[in-house]
Amino acid sequence: GKHIVNNDGQKNPLHSSLQTIIETLFAVLQEETSSSNWAYMLNELCKLIFRGELLLSEYQCSYHEKRGSMPIMQAFEKLLKIGGTTKPHIYKTVVSRISVAWFGPTDSGNDVGICAIPYREHIV
Repeated sequence: GKHIVNNDGQKNPLHSSLQTIIETLFAVLQEETSSSNWAYMLNELCKLIFRGELLLSEYQCSYHEKRGSMPIMQAFEKLLKIGGTTKPHIYKTVVSRISVAWFGPTDSGNDVGICAIPYREHIV
């Protein structure tokens, strides 16, 4: 997870690399047909992208500075849409993983919970 964010001076480093990774993971998830493997892959996908460091970086780059899209939020919304009204296990997996990440990284100091600001409409 630490190597997903590429801070080499690009305008929006999070968007370029993370968007590609998320699209690839969703394509792999879509190809899976076994329900047990699909559930495992969903959990691992959520574990990978819903991390405090990534949400904080997304908040700082995309939301706070209004630069580019928010690939993690788009993935969150896509997973909720996949869950629909008939698959509560997807909601449980997604929300349990992202709710921990909303607190932010463990060393965030006074910025605890700032990652949840872009998701406030989803939380309510």
